[in-house]
Amino acid sequence: MNPFNANLDVIKEALDDSFLSKHYSHVALRIEWMWGSKECMEYLENVCAYEDTPERPYGRKGFEPKAFYELRKLLELHKQHYPEIRTKEPDIWVGVSHRG
Repeated sequence: MNPFNANLDVIKEALDDSFLSKHYSHVALRIEWMWGSKECMEYLENVCAYEDTPERPYGRKGFEPKAFYELRKLLELHKQHYPEIRTKEPDIWVGVSHRG
């Protein structure tokens, strides 16, 4: 059992009979095990990212659209249930007009 998990029912319901569970079961199991942790948030943000990283300089192949949609929904669900978990500092300049 996941020592970080505070609300296993939420993730079990979200993954129940999902495309992700059927076609990417290793990803679904990893998310379920990490649910409620900062590591889960980081993992979801990483798998939903398109940009190149030092580990993947040419980007990633990506998921099928339906799986990607479910991953984005899980990321939002995690943020909703665990708003205190942040992986990046908020950018205070987002939305500020840069007028000269």
